[in-house]
Amino acid sequence: MRERILLNDGWDFTKQGQTQKVNLPHCFNAVDGQEGADYYRGRCEYTRTLPKTEGTTYIEVGAANSVAEVFVNSEKAGEHRGGYSMFRFDITDYLKEDSNTVKITVDNSDFEDIYPSMADFTFYGGIYRAVYLITGLPECRFTLDWGRCGIAAIPQKEGEDWKVKISVRTDGNTDGVSARYTLLDGKGETVAEETCPANEKNISIAVKNPRLWNGIKDPYLYTLKARLIKNDEVIDEVCTEIGFRTVEFDSEKGCFLNGEYIKLKGVSRHQDRYHMGNALTAKEHEEDVSLILEAGANSVRLAHYQQDDYFYSLCDRAGLLVWAEVPVISRFSEKKQANAKSQL
Repeated sequence: MRERILLNDGWDFTKQGQTQKVNLPHCFNAVDGQEGADYYRGRCEYTRTLPKTEGTTYIEVGAANSVAEVFVNSEKAGEHRGGYSMFRFDITDYLKEDSNTVKITVDNSDFEDIYPSMADFTFYGGIYRAVYLITGLPECRFTLDWGRCGIAAIPQKEGEDWKVKISVRTDGNTDGVSARYTLLDGKGETVAEETCPANEKNISIAVKNPRLWNGIKDPYLYTLKARLIKNDEVIDEVCTEIGFRTVEFDSEKGCFLNGEYIKLKGVSRHQDRYHMGNALTAKEHEEDVSLILEAGANSVRLAHYQQDDYFYSLCDRAGLLVWAEVPVISRFSEKKQANAKSQL
């Protein structure tokens, strides 16, 4: 079964020839990025040793602004262009049996092929979200190269009936492997289940009279558990939270949640704090949701970029409607269009 190992502690951080110990999340513009327009924009390095792993192993970086390169034992394992989204690389073939070192370079310079180039916020540099190793992956598994967990679950209303439409991607040989999709209510009790071949990419599960996600009044969530089974043994498992709701907009009448009018009262949220930059922890994300609710809001615009997946989950659990964006802003270029689509 897969295992997630947190790698936030004990990094050697090098900037302009000077090295110091840091823990993640880390922002190298936490001070100068908030003291004026003249802040450092350039390349820095993060290095540390890796714990011993078993089998197929990925590295997962929550976000690093804005171009990141990952090297394992001095060999380049991958490059990510875009400063606000999670990325993963399969590093299995770069690992040695004895000891291993990872180096992640991060550059927050202005690149002609990457959004954004200009805006009314600081382009903080650093590895400012958590880093994990995902190891112990079975030969047949839900893929780590498509979405967050290899499945996308979308509740849909068809007439008076509800269904969960599930899109799935797996890796490896699916011979003799089945997939089981179980919908659990807020108490963890099974309300619907479907078993099918593991290579089935599109599944639909009927759900009778689900309790609706109804904003702040009742932000009720279900959990979809997806498992791969071989010889009666669960070999891989992932989960995702979902809410049953409809959202409609009428140009004359406004917004309707589950068929009822709702007056949207919202705020715009950036992912930074004073002298922390954008290297926020769960504590700051939770505090921001509390402040948004205290202000009387029922919706939030996440300006102007992808924010931490944890914050979206907090909004779901609090009943906040979310407007999400990618950083296509202010200065536009045909050279950046491929990157814009990638970020979207």
